[in-house]
Amino acid sequence: MRVACLNIHAGRCGTGANRASLPEIADLLRSVSPDVCLLQEVDRRMPRSGFADMSAILARAMQRDGENEWFFAFGAALSLGGFAQYGNVVLSRQPFAAVQRLALPASGGEPRGAVGVTFGGDKPVAVWTTHLGLRSEWRESQLLALADAVNADARNGFAVIVGGDFNAGWDAPETQMFASTTGLFPATPDAPTFPALAPAHRIDFLLAAPGTTVIDTGLISDANASDHALIWADFSAP
Repeated sequence: MRVACLNIHAGRCGTGANRASLPEIADLLRSVSPDVCLLQEVDRRMPRSGFADMSAILARAMQRDGENEWFFAFGAALSLGGFAQYGNVVLSRQPFAAVQRLALPASGGEPRGAVGVTFGGDKPVAVWTTHLGLRSEWRESQLLALADAVNADARNGFAVIVGGDFNAGWDAPETQMFASTTGLFPATPDAPTFPALAPAHRIDFLLAAPGTTVIDTGLISDANASDHALIWADFSAP
């Protein structure tokens, strides 16, 4: 399973021009031929992005000629009037066995959330994506809640993969707490992911469960698509 992870910056480039960039995002995702895409900062019917449903647009864009449709699971972190939403999404070549949507503690900050999907088969897999808050105390409570969900999946026999924009480095106390609580380890290169124009900070991660084999990994920084780099990894579940 090849998993790609990207904060799409609400469909805007990372060059500073504030240019709409969904076609470039789709090209970037397709360039690594993923099976699953974990996306953050996704707009759904938001006025600022022309009321576009970015989940559906990108799912259609991932479908190459002759391929079956792609599936998506959107999880809103923020809703405006029950119509316009902003959050995280999982795109997949394969249908999901189940979808979980988790509201994370905000503690007075911007609402955050996570969305998780499961895939059946001989080696069942649970995949989560999230976008954490800007303050360490917010991230700590959010990661504690996510750890509970991840550990529940592990107890149910799923190999777990988590990806997203953590807004913190690997050595941050809250990130280390999450790793020690879940046993997940980083599966992508130890290289900066933000800002895409001149990467200086590693804040985007793909994490895998103990026993998972990471076959290959990569990172592509394209500011014409987003202000974050895309990271990807090939996994073989235990």
